[in-house]
Amino acid sequence: MFTPDASLTEMEAAIRFQRLVQIGSAADYAAEFEWLRSKISRETYHASLFFVGLKDEIQNRISQCGEMPSTLEARSYRQKLQEKVVGCTMDENFE
Repeated sequence: MFTPDASLTEMEAAIRFQRLVQIGSAADYAAEFEWLRSKISRETYHASLFFVGLKDEIQNRISQCGEMPSTLEARSYRQKLQEKVVGCTMDENFE
């Protein structure tokens, strides 16, 4: 049975929404799909598409270093991502 996770950030909900697959009943899948869809804005969804497209090691570093920015509107988006990994090992894969 699906139980909503109130602690999810909007970005976490968007990423989970993209990776959602049916495991239990179709009703549980539909309930989680609708709940996640209601938690995210279009802009956050687009930002999550960007995040999910990054290499796994970059995703892991960003996740370990804090919450990812949830908007792509700002011209400083790349800078925001880099700020999230300050203190983490950087390499050419991030460039």
